[in-house]
Amino acid sequence: MSQTGSGSYETSNSSEYIRRGNYKFVYSESPYLGSDADWEIDGEVYVYSRNIWISPTAKASGSDTLYVRSPGDNPFYEDWIDVASRVYNNDGEFVDVNILLTNCLGVELTNIEVQGYASSAGTGSLKVAG
Repeated sequence: MSQTGSGSYETSNSSEYIRRGNYKFVYSESPYLGSDADWEIDGEVYVYSRNIWISPTAKASGSDTLYVRSPGDNPFYEDWIDVASRVYNNDGEFVDVNILLTNCLGVELTNIEVQGYASSAGTGSLKVAG
């Protein structure tokens, strides 16, 4: 029996450096960048997640690229379907890195409530085409 990935998450709440020529892959359903997260992306980061939550004080910068892929392309969870990736940055820090949207259904900028993390209490959503 294969895993479904439903409810899977990855939490980052510290400095993370992806060097040029290196890669990071995020396959969890919901990655959380916590209040002390500070990602420097000089390599490539590929995110196959349904929900991406970024704390208001989390930072992401660098000279390379963050790829937002369709959850349906996730090689670990074959039963996932193509859906827009939901992203919530809590009206926080500017994400200062190249972002390449390769999810053909786009992203939905929306409020995602996460127990245990403070939120800027944004409401509503905005759909961004891929």
